[in-house]
Amino acid sequence: MELLALAKTAIDLLPRGWKLLKQHNDPVRAQAARVLEAFEAHGVKPQQIARLLPASIEVKATAWTSAETLKDATTPALLKWTADTLALDSAWVDGEPVCRQTKFTWDYKHPAQLYNWLRERYLRSGKNQSQSAAELLVLCACDAPMTNAANGPLVLMLRETFGDINGSERHRYVLLSDGWRLDHSPCTASLAAACAIAQNMHLPIHALTTSARRLRALEGGKSFAVEAWTKAKARWHPDDFVKGPPGKDTEWMRTIRAAAREMLVADKLGHLIPD
Repeated sequence: MELLALAKTAIDLLPRGWKLLKQHNDPVRAQAARVLEAFEAHGVKPQQIARLLPASIEVKATAWTSAETLKDATTPALLKWTADTLALDSAWVDGEPVCRQTKFTWDYKHPAQLYNWLRERYLRSGKNQSQSAAELLVLCACDAPMTNAANGPLVLMLRETFGDINGSERHRYVLLSDGWRLDHSPCTASLAAACAIAQNMHLPIHALTTSARRLRALEGGKSFAVEAWTKAKARWHPDDFVKGPPGKDTEWMRTIRAAAREMLVADKLGHLIPD
């Protein structure tokens, strides 16, 4: 009798298992799941996404319940809007195992590329940096990032406001570095140059420390930038590279500043870090 009961249970579970397997292998459902996952990570609940949708994209309120219900409303337009709104790599939204965030890859020895990209970004959008609430964010995995013993991964990001939910702003993040390290002096000098550019454009600069594991997960596509930032901790001040604080400037910081100035001078932006 027990064998018969077990066999009956197994037979009853087969349709359910087949359904779960089909769902797992459904690429459109996977895209829908990533849309929901991404907005949830950025502090937007499924039922709140509709408030942000442009009029050109129609999705019924009941579709946001789950990936299974959203898949029938998943269109190229919805996927593109999601990627653009949250600054996500469109390949990740499509289901590829890549870094989740959009990257602006600039030659870290030529800061003018970053300067020109930022200028074009705001001129093209018709908004200035203040209206976009843009900020330069820096993450590192070192407890003493402003000393000559600094080491470990370093990540630069641009943060912008993309919407408002119940009076609280929501942000997107664009990665501005790829594989940088604090113990590689051109990267540290490029960080100083980026801070000089941010100050020139009146972008606030915020820097926090986190674990190397979290930064590897971010760059490896295992997490969103918002998760890496909100789980970070101690604050530090990379903008001190641009103008050393009285009584706290060091020979090492002056060396980094000089290297950053050389990069900026070469790109005709030397005025951003005066002698």
